[in-house]
This record gives sequence, structure tokens and C-alpha cells, in this order.
Amino acid sequence: MFDDHQLLVGAKRTSTWDDNEEHLYISFDGTPVSLDGPNRNYRNSSLVITNTSSTNGVAIEVHDIFRITATVVPIGAEESRIHGYNIPNDDCFAHLELGFKFFSLSDQVDGVLGQTYRSNYVSKIKVSANMPVMGGISKYSTSGIFASDCTVSRFARANGTPVFQ
Repeated sequence: MFDDHQLLVGAKRTSTWDDNEEHLYISFDGTPVSLDGPNRNYRNSSLVITNTSSTNGVAIEVHDIFRITATVVPIGAEESRIHGYNIPNDDCFAHLELGFKFFSLSDQVDGVLGQTYRSNYVSKIKVSANMPVMGGISKYSTSGIFASDCTVSRFARANGTPVFQ
């Protein structure tokens, strides 16, 4: 959520992987975004979404607020074995890989992702675990995917102007 907008980026369910099929789903303010056509991008007054590959990869940017890269990849047999997913040979999991860059955040940011952008952040995750988990369910639970009602989630520009909720 940013500037009273809602952006949803996700990986579509799939039982088989095809590199030529789009497995990425994007909606902006509740309306699905299509990146088909000659330009293969989406632009409005606050948001630019650009394909980074022929399928399954985009860069999303809101000027002076954030840049997100998103790529959908299949979970292969080795990843399934390591993480104990037990994906059968006749099924596939689509995984969303995300990269974030935020511009001008205050040092008071918090939340599951936000806290990692503080200058004094020290990770408490045991990175050697097969599936590292941050914990803090009581701090980060919300009533819905676009709800801003968790106890600690807050993002703001360095000047204090709210951007994220």
C-alpha cells in the first residue's frame, strides 16, 4: 500500500511449468494489470511496471518511493528436497522472488520487511536453518492482505510524510 493505492504482485498457481507461460499476477487498485502488447509495460501517474524478461519478470517503480523487482520461478526437485516441500513429480510450485529498494525511508520503519531497512537492524534469523522464519506473529498479524492494523507496521519518508501503512 502506498499513497492510498493498493498494489498486489503474486505468482499464479500452476501444476506444470512452462517458461513461455506468464505465471506472474499483478493488480493495481483491484484491477488486473496486463503487460501484453507492443510496449509490454504499464504506466500511470504514480506507477511504472516494466517487463524485465519475456515472461515472469518485472520491475515496479513509484518515483521517489520504491523500486521492486519480481520474478516467478519454479521450485525444482532439489529445492523441494532441501525445504521438505515434497512436491510430486506431476506437480509444480511457482515461487515469487522479490527485491526491494526504498528511497528516503525514515529510520523508524518497522514490520516484517520494514525493520530490515533500519540502519541499526541486526537479523535474529538463524540463516543456517532450512526454512528461516522471523517470528513475531503477534506483532505482524493483520486482518487482511491490505489491512494496516498490525501493531508495528509503519513506513514513512525521511521527512516523516507517511507513504506506507
